Amino acid sequence: MRPDRIAARLTETAEIAAAVERAAADDPSTVVAMPATHAILLAEVVVRSARPHLLVVADENRAEELLREFELWAGGLEVLPFPAPDHLMHAQVSTDHGILAARSRVLKRLTLAASAPVDRGFLIVASARALLPKLCPAREFAERLLALEPGMVLPPARLATRLLDLGFRRSPLVEEPGEFVQRGGLLDFFPADSAHPIRVDFFDDEIESLRYFEVADQRSGAPLETWEVASATEHPVWRGPQVAADLGKLDIDGLRRADQDRLYRQLALLAEGSYFDAAPFLLASGQGESSSLLDFAGAARLVVEDPDAIAWALREQSGAEERLRAQLLKDRQLPRGIGTPLNDPAPLIGALESAHLRLLQSGSGPGADEVYATEAFSSPESYGGRLLHMANELAESGLATILASYQGDRLVDLLTEHGVWATPLAEAGGRLGPGDVVVVRASLMRGWRHRDLGLQLLTDAEIFGRMRRRAAPAAKPAVDEEFLLDLSEGDYVVHVEHGIGRYRGVVRLANAAGDREYLQIEYARDGKLYVPVDQLGRVQRFVGAGEATPRLSRLGTKDWTRAKRKASGAAREIAAELLEIYATRESGPGHSFGPDSDWQLSMEQAFPFVETPDQLTAIEQVKADMESDRPMDRLICGDVGFGKTEVAVRAAFKAAQEGKQVAILVPTTILAQQHHDTFRRRLGSFPLRVALLSRFQSPGRQKKIVADLETGAVDIVIGTHRLLSRDINFADLGLVVVDEEQRFGVAQKERLKKLRAEVDVLTLTATPIPRTLHMALTEVRDISVIESPPHDRRPVKSYVTAYDEGVVREAIDSELARGGQVFVVHNRVNSIYGAAAKISRICPGAKVAVAHGQMPSSALESVMVEFAGGQHDVLVCTAIIENGVDLPNVNTLVVDECWMFGLAQLYQLRGRVGRSATQAYAYFLYSREDRLTEAAQKRLQAVLEANDLGAGLRLAMRDLQIRGAGDMLGANQSGFANSVGLYMYLQMVRDAVREAKGSGPADGQQRRPLTPVDLPLSAYIPDEYAGTYAAKLREYQRLVRADTVSAVEAVAAGLRDRFGEFPDPVANLIYVAKVRAHATELGIDSIATTGADLVMRMDPERFVDRADLRRRLGPGARLGQLGITWPDFEDFPDWRQRLLGYFEHSRADRVGRSAPAAPG
Repeated sequence: MRPDRIAARLTETAEIAAAVERAAADDPSTVVAMPATHAILLAEVVVRSARPHLLVVADENRAEELLREFELWAGGLEVLPFPAPDHLMHAQVSTDHGILAARSRVLKRLTLAASAPVDRGFLIVASARALLPKLCPAREFAERLLALEPGMVLPPARLATRLLDLGFRRSPLVEEPGEFVQRGGLLDFFPADSAHPIRVDFFDDEIESLRYFEVADQRSGAPLETWEVASATEHPVWRGPQVAADLGKLDIDGLRRADQDRLYRQLALLAEGSYFDAAPFLLASGQGESSSLLDFAGAARLVVEDPDAIAWALREQSGAEERLRAQLLKDRQLPRGIGTPLNDPAPLIGALESAHLRLLQSGSGPGADEVYATEAFSSPESYGGRLLHMANELAESGLATILASYQGDRLVDLLTEHGVWATPLAEAGGRLGPGDVVVVRASLMRGWRHRDLGLQLLTDAEIFGRMRRRAAPAAKPAVDEEFLLDLSEGDYVVHVEHGIGRYRGVVRLANAAGDREYLQIEYARDGKLYVPVDQLGRVQRFVGAGEATPRLSRLGTKDWTRAKRKASGAAREIAAELLEIYATRESGPGHSFGPDSDWQLSMEQAFPFVETPDQLTAIEQVKADMESDRPMDRLICGDVGFGKTEVAVRAAFKAAQEGKQVAILVPTTILAQQHHDTFRRRLGSFPLRVALLSRFQSPGRQKKIVADLETGAVDIVIGTHRLLSRDINFADLGLVVVDEEQRFGVAQKERLKKLRAEVDVLTLTATPIPRTLHMALTEVRDISVIESPPHDRRPVKSYVTAYDEGVVREAIDSELARGGQVFVVHNRVNSIYGAAAKISRICPGAKVAVAHGQMPSSALESVMVEFAGGQHDVLVCTAIIENGVDLPNVNTLVVDECWMFGLAQLYQLRGRVGRSATQAYAYFLYSREDRLTEAAQKRLQAVLEANDLGAGLRLAMRDLQIRGAGDMLGANQSGFANSVGLYMYLQMVRDAVREAKGSGPADGQQRRPLTPVDLPLSAYIPDEYAGTYAAKLREYQRLVRADTVSAVEAVAAGLRDRFGEFPDPVANLIYVAKVRAHATELGIDSIATTGADLVMRMDPERFVDRADLRRRLGPGARLGQLGITWPDFEDFPDWRQRLLGYFEHSRADRVGRSAPAAPG
């Protein structure tokens, strides 16, 4: 069954039929209907009238929602979006080429419809904001239509000139709408209103043929009889020379010098007929006369949905533009006297008032000439994810039900589990009967129930208690959001819509409502973007595939969209590869361990420390994996000293007490010894045998342990790569724990890959290697992150400086004076004894020992035991200590020739100190004669910046930034990661994996968007309050994430605790965040000031108590179709308290009414 058949049943009912008949007539009319039925009703009107229609709605979200509904219900009806620009016009940022193409397509369609009657109706959908920018005059647009056909005489060079005049851009290869290229007697161009580019083949000056061609292989296809070429842009590029001359007469010399230079360059380009980032603003500003979409729509019938909301949106958007314009003029960035690029909203509002059809949600009252199509419709029940309850009601209600869900396929399975037979709509029969349930994969915003037809539509909003918007960019970056906080001015960032730019700091801008702060991002060709701090989630730090400098995006060009599309295709390929690699583990049966025993509880209670919250979570996740029936493959990522080993101890004990053997695999003999001591100490009171297999044992001892593993006499073995040798056989291996997997070679990793399909595998790491991190972040591998530090742990104070004997002496003497010990790392075995002699000379009273990996096993073990026992003060050693050495009395680290180490190594080395409550110090030294490479400087800077506890995961990401993602992704994938940044690429891979798994988008993308709030308050964090930009960014980001009042209060408490009492701007910022959280929870669409009034847009039927409204806000507060209007609210000295109090009361009242009634 097709969805349009269902829509046809609705339009056959008496009330819908009457509404359609009235709306399709020649006289203006008003129809009152549920918003969820507007698309069904209007589609029928357009089909019957066989005329073009222009539908105007209040905002872009509603426009997108209706487009989705038309796509589902309207069958073959042609529906064209006319999207709004994605920025303020005064920002002088070029609009995305996809948006420009969609707008130009509509202008051509309407122009052609005005010149010749159409044989079939079509529909244009536009938001109020889309009407504001000036367009080129409709008459000029029509005059420049150029019809091409075979046999026409038109020299190729002249056609190229005409295309430039129409706003097309020269390109070496035509791939995007608006591009063209001429090569001798061939000219390729890509019209905005075509799915394919077109190739014009000339014979001398005559057009011989017109053919479509494919972008992918550039090969020609089907021939065309004719093509009408229209302007590639909505702005009069052909007026460029005249506009440049007119603007050149303004007082440009009154601008700041940099802005003078910029504008003179832009006017020179405009005079040449070029189209560039600021061209739309300049052309529209210099155009003079107004021209909007309504001027192109003379042949179309105008339809408006909620005209009052449209009028409000027009005034609001115009006000925002004017505020920015005033600021630019004040800052001497715009010349005085320059025209506006916008249409006046007043004439637009007047024209909309005379629309042919008005669609309303609620009527105007008795006596109004309105047709109602609401009597048989009602809102369906909302189940909020209670699928069993929904299944029972579907089975008992007798209603035919359509389930429109993003998770359509999964919903069929879920309902089947609950005893309800649900059928995909495409497989359903010709007519739905009572009790039938059909499922269609669609993303709609709301459902309905029709009483007379016994039919209901349920969407994700009713089924799961959430609404989905298709193709909406994620509000948060998926990868390590905190990493944005490490930004420094000049760092490269990625804006999810605008591409790669350079972060230029936080700037404060003033407007009529008060001062606000923005992230300033610089793009190619002097492009600038100002991102409000409450939109931090749209900015990601750039991490590329190598150390090369990324190429800055040009704002508004199609390059960014093209790069994202190509990277997305590559992400799908790598997702398929990863899933194939791990398919065996997912599908293969594993040993299912039982629940915790009394022994397990007893062992865990003997842990001498208090577990951190993250540590407990990781332990629970590991146990759940072990108790499942598939092999575990979990990564525990915890900073050095944060308790990963205890997680391994508990997992090993759980396996061993059920008779399964456990192998603990570590990269170094020292770490093997350390773990052996820990496991013996923790499990010593239980009848388990823990053995060590490393070169510290004699050959005879090793042979005995190997034999005992095969007979099962050893329960837990701890060893190096020796455990992966072919002569090692286990009696019954059940768990493998791998510590720092990145330290093993390719052969060992292949052996581990095979083990993962057979037994449970637990991997421990403090700095995840790229491949491991990649697996974890793409959800092919499970991950537990331990970020909470142990009690009383203090960050290590770190210093990077040139080598100086005075620095070394002071560092060692200071540590010895407080009874501690020192590691001095010198990573050259051939000169390590000379380095030790130098330390003895500098600090003659210190007892110095040497340790390195080429020493005999017995000697190395002896030195380490003596140093641990306090017999030596300073251990001069190689990087052999970087993993696992846990000596709480060693609290100073000196690293010689630090430039030789990778970032992960530096971080691991620093993790060897600071493992107690004592303040620890790390000194990273380099020779004055050695010139540090840029990469080495970045590594050292990263270690300094990652000075907070729990920075290991962020540092691993920084390691990727410095070294690039090439090792992780391989040559085929690195280019794509470099073109869009690793964060976005990993997001694409993760989404592709989820798509392949059929699991849908992340839960984090289902959160209700925060309500926009614009109050007349200066709300920001002053520099002198937070101290650093990083601190400000951190707090701004926390406030962005705070979507409940309690979360806002938690952020406020942290602010006050860290920085003291609030200055007024911070108090205002917290107040605005509370209002936003309340408004979001209550379902308010927006809060903003309009003139002297405060307007809260919302559904007035939801929860408003009129009497309470006036009592709390004042007698002038009123409820209208827009929501709540509070006139002259600033006349109340306590308006802030009143507003917050009203929200708090409304929330409490709403919670009270939603609570179940008391029994009896």
